[in-house]
Amino acid sequence: MRTYLECMPCFIRQALEAMRENISDEAKTLEALKKVLLSAAKFDTRKSPPEMGRIIHRIVRRESGCDDPYANIKKHSIAEALKVADRVRDAVKKSKDPFREAIKYSIAGNILDYAIISKRDEYRLWDSLRAVESATLLHDSAVEKLRERLNKAESVLFIADNAGETVFDRILIENLPGTYKIFYAVKGAPVINDATASDAEASGIGGEIMVVANGSDAPGTILKLCSREFKKLFRECDVIIAKGQANFETLNEAGRETFFLLQIKCPVIGKNYGYRVGDWIVTTAQSGKKEKKNSGIK
Repeated sequence: MRTYLECMPCFIRQALEAMRENISDEAKTLEALKKVLLSAAKFDTRKSPPEMGRIIHRIVRRESGCDDPYANIKKHSIAEALKVADRVRDAVKKSKDPFREAIKYSIAGNILDYAIISKRDEYRLWDSLRAVESATLLHDSAVEKLRERLNKAESVLFIADNAGETVFDRILIENLPGTYKIFYAVKGAPVINDATASDAEASGIGGEIMVVANGSDAPGTILKLCSREFKKLFRECDVIIAKGQANFETLNEAGRETFFLLQIKCPVIGKNYGYRVGDWIVTTAQSGKKEKKNSGIK
């Protein structure tokens, strides 16, 4: 997906909030924002928002002096998710279709996205989990397609999104049909509240699930920035599951079948692909709606 003009204020907001999360020096914060604005002015909007996100959050890390500006937010999100994990497992186990139910809870966890919704809200996760019972999955047939693929698979690449959401990914992995090697891909370095290896471990992911870093510090999965090892997994694993908006933005035209699980939280993404904010999506690159082909402003 290309970058739209509406993305620009969001970039500035992210930088401001990340700086204030970590330092109280207004002069340093202002200097960081100036550098973000200068970078945004030079940015080729034919590129995707996650590519600009990488630039922004490198500036934030450098100017704040903090290697992981969202560390406290991630720790809190994981703790909140772990509090309800046993209840979610129980609900999944008692459902008529644990696989489908676990998918819905995994998508519910995608609300823990501090790139889009930055305000800390103790009720945000609870409201999303309560919505599971009534939520409608768009492109619902993709669930059965995924089930069919998993039953024939020997290897699965599960691409993570946000810390905290990772707890519900663990529950989904427990309920995937079939027997295979599972690789759980996280970021190679901190960016926003995206999950890293330590966040996956804190969420209970490990052991038989192999946690792999993608080698990148960009939101989403920009393949040209990822490690050789990750790209090899992306090419060779039988099934790919990718969580969240940024992975959808960066991988939906990557050239191979990928199953995307996400909530639409950004109106620009919604408009670009013909969805509405609040939609819960299970789709593949083939069945999902395509990006509208408008030229960006260079």
